[in-house]
Amino acid sequence: MWAKKEESELESRLGKRLSKLLKTLDIYGETGDIKKTAETLGITEETVERRLLVAAEEFENATKWVEKVDKYRHVLFRKESPHSRKIALLCKIGKALGYKTWIASNERSYLLHLDDRELVLGDLSDFWRKPKLLGVDIQTWNFLKFIDTMWIRNQRIHYAFEIETTTSFTKAFDRCSNIPTKHHAAKVIVIPRKRKRLLVHSVKSNLILHEIEKGNWYLLDFRALESFAKSNTRMDIPDFTDILERICT
Repeated sequence: MWAKKEESELESRLGKRLSKLLKTLDIYGETGDIKKTAETLGITEETVERRLLVAAEEFENATKWVEKVDKYRHVLFRKESPHSRKIALLCKIGKALGYKTWIASNERSYLLHLDDRELVLGDLSDFWRKPKLLGVDIQTWNFLKFIDTMWIRNQRIHYAFEIETTTSFTKAFDRCSNIPTKHHAAKVIVIPRKRKRLLVHSVKSNLILHEIEKGNWYLLDFRALESFAKSNTRMDIPDFTDILERICT
């Protein structure tokens, strides 16, 4: 499995190349079809053979890249953590509710086990580059792209999630505050219950207090999230919003 990392774009470059090579092989056919292929394309049989040879050689080289990535996956990917698993869980719920999901570009290289299968966290993201979003220019995007995960539909961010297990809440509030107001996004801080008191204390700072007064800030407890994921076979948005707790000043 390829690592869909924003920085190297390994999957993008390699995946597109493999796809192109497969199409090339499909167009030119197998050896027995060389004469017919040459007639159909209006080229010589020698040209067909040469192009097939080049495509086959490049395909073999590309395949070796895939094998190398798989061989050194323990070096290329980070081990799963409670943080990465919560991102995966939120993505799974978001997709079930009909949203496309974004995963922070710096969080995608985690290797984890989900639903009895191994995957790279980045595989759950529906976007690998900046999606088209209302009122979001590249400067704004430079803040938003580091939000842990977002649920997106119709060029709007409907939900933005920041999972805070150990770090300060300030950066989470800072990143999410850059979402344009026209999105009417629900900005959700996802934390373990034991950190709730610390969050309440943190919101007393002038900067965070000002942001919360604008509204649409919510708290989501780890246990509530996990319980929701386990108990809902057919998920809907009202049920999800019921487990969100509004953050008030």
